Amino acid sequence: MARYDWNTFRQSDGTAARLPSSVTKLLDRNRASTEDDPYWEIENYAFVQGQLYEAAEPLVSVLMASLLDDLPDNIKGCVFELIYQIVAGVEDESELLLGNTGLAERCRQRAREGLWLLYKEYRHTRFELVRLILEKIELDEDRFHQFIDQEYSSRR
Repeated sequence: MARYDWNTFRQSDGTAARLPSSVTKLLDRNRASTEDDPYWEIENYAFVQGQLYEAAEPLVSVLMASLLDDLPDNIKGCVFELIYQIVAGVEDESELLLGNTGLAERCRQRAREGLWLLYKEYRHTRFELVRLILEKIELDEDRFHQFIDQEYSSRR
């Protein structure tokens, strides 16, 4: 996260300066479950109801990188949900007005940079959300269908 100057990225309420703190809280396996859920500090700002803001692009890279850590399933599930919401999203009208027309595709491209991680996660965790993410970002349909068919056969 330190690689990005989050103050320069837009989100729904202005700059994304607080976004790294929210992501850090989300990924903290020691966080008490009674604390405010940082998931909503991310979802309602970097994207809202499928509408992406500029901060979603570096965010998807950070979330993909977090999959390299050994995260508990409940946290990993939140990460997959956030990634899915981003790769399934479209540019918010305010982004389009600013000329940020390729944001959604750039977010999917950022997720593709960790495509192998998603295939590995699907094989080991079998989160259905991972399959949905792969459907949104995989450009090689033959590879995707072959993999899914093999996984389905091995589960029987």
